Amino acid sequence: MTDYDRVNNLPLEPRPAVDLSPADLASLRAAVARASRGPVKALAGGWGFSLAGSTTGTRVRTLSLSGVGPADCLRADAGSRPFDGDPIVPNEAPGPLMRVLAGTSFGTLNASLGHWAVINQPGFAELTVGGVMMVGGHGSGIRRGNIASQVRSMDLIVVTGAGTSKRLRLEPESSPITDPGLFAAQHPDAELRFNDALFNAAKVSFGSMGVLESVVIDTRPAYRLDEDRDLRHLWRDFDKIEKQVRDPAVAGVHLWINPYQVGGDFKAAQSTYRRSVDMQRNERAWGIRRADEPFARSLLSWVVKHLPRVLPLALEFSLKSVVADNVVMPSHEALDFGPPNRLAVSAASCSIPAEGLRENLEALLRHFHDTFGKTFVSSPIGLRWVKGSDALLAPQHGRDSVMIEVPVLNGTLHQEDTLKQYVDFMVNTLGARPHWGQRLWLDAAQVRRIYGEQNVNQFIAARRSLDPLGVFANDLTRALGL
Repeated sequence: MTDYDRVNNLPLEPRPAVDLSPADLASLRAAVARASRGPVKALAGGWGFSLAGSTTGTRVRTLSLSGVGPADCLRADAGSRPFDGDPIVPNEAPGPLMRVLAGTSFGTLNASLGHWAVINQPGFAELTVGGVMMVGGHGSGIRRGNIASQVRSMDLIVVTGAGTSKRLRLEPESSPITDPGLFAAQHPDAELRFNDALFNAAKVSFGSMGVLESVVIDTRPAYRLDEDRDLRHLWRDFDKIEKQVRDPAVAGVHLWINPYQVGGDFKAAQSTYRRSVDMQRNERAWGIRRADEPFARSLLSWVVKHLPRVLPLALEFSLKSVVADNVVMPSHEALDFGPPNRLAVSAASCSIPAEGLRENLEALLRHFHDTFGKTFVSSPIGLRWVKGSDALLAPQHGRDSVMIEVPVLNGTLHQEDTLKQYVDFMVNTLGARPHWGQRLWLDAAQVRRIYGEQNVNQFIAARRSLDPLGVFANDLTRALGL
C-alpha cells in the first residue's frame, strides 16, 4: 500500500484514485493508455512542495524509470553544443549527447556519465532530471541556464483528441538533432515533431502537456571545482559579491543570508566555485557535514518550536559553522548542498531580475524584519544566479535571474504563513515569479502580469495542441488559468 505522506512533501494534497509505479517504459505507456480519458499526472521523486503533481485521477510514479544511455536516431551533425560564454572550459570539446529517462536522479545520472558531466545541476542529487526540468528548476551560474536549457529533445506520452495515447518526440525546429528517416524506422508507432513554440512551452510545463519519458541532454568533459565558503558582511561586501558573480574565472556563486540583522550588517556565507585541475582534497566544514545528525536535528527542532525569537542568533551561528576554503571536489559533489538537504523543511523560491538586485533584496529583508514575530524564517535564505531562459513559463524566462529560496524547518511556528507572506510579497511587490516545484500561491491574473499576455497565450495554445482533452490538467493548472 502506498504511504501517501511519503509520496510528496505535501501530505494534504488530493489523493489519487489510482496510484501506479510502472517498472519500465512499456508499462508506463500501457498505464497512460489505460488512463487516457484522464485525469492523469506523473510524479517522480516526490521532493517537491507544490501541487504540480497532484491529481484525483491516475497518478503515475516515474521514479523507477531510471537510466542513461547514448541518444538514438541522431543526425550525422548532431552533438552537444559548445560552451559559449563559459571560460572555465575554453579549450574543451563538448561531450556526447545522452538520453536520460525522466525518473533518473541527478545522483544516478552523475554516477553513470563516467568521464562526462552535466552542464548544470540542482543542489540536491536525489532530485530527478524530468522533475527538475519540468518545474523550471536550476543550478547556479550567471552564464548557465536552468536544467531545461541543456535539454535538446524530449519524448512524451500525449493523448490525442480521439482519446488515444501516442508517443511524441518533440524538438525545436531551429536546432533538431533527430534524423527523421532513422526515427521512422526505429519507432514506427511514434511521431517526430519539430516545433520551437511547442518545445519552449513543453519543457517547463509542470506535467500539463503529457507524461515525460526521457530527454536528451548536452554533456561536457568531467571536471573538478574548488569551493571557497567565506563569511561576508552583506552590504559592505555587496559590490565585491556581484563582481565575483560575473567574474569569467568563477563558475558560480551561492549566497546564504541570515535574513535577520545581528550587529551592524547582515551576514552571509558565500560559496564561490572555480575550475580546478588539482586532485580532490580537504573537506567541507563541520556545519555542512553534520547538519543532519540526530543531535543537530533535535536541537534545531527544539529551538524553532520553543525559542523562535532566538533565530537571528542561531542563524548567525549556522553561517559561521559552514566556512571552509580550498575544498576541491568533482563538480557534481561540489554543486550538491550535502547533508543540509536532509533536514525536514517546506520551502518557497522566487525569481527576480539579476539587474537591480540590491534594491529588491533590501526590500525583502525589510519585509522579514517587519513581520518577525508573526513569521519566522528558520534557515538562511539562499541566492543563486541563473542565466535567462527561452522556456515560456520558466521562472527565469527572458532575463538573467536571481533565485531566492526561503526554507522553513518543519515545526517552525507560523511555517505556512511565513512562506505565503514571502511569496505574496515577492509576487505583488517585486513582480517575482515563483518556482513551480516549491510552495506557491498564484492566480490567473498574477500569472499574466508576471509573465505577460503573449507568453501565457502561447503556452495555453501549446497545451491545447498537445493535450486537447485536458487529460493532464489538475487543480494547479486550473487555478493558474492554463
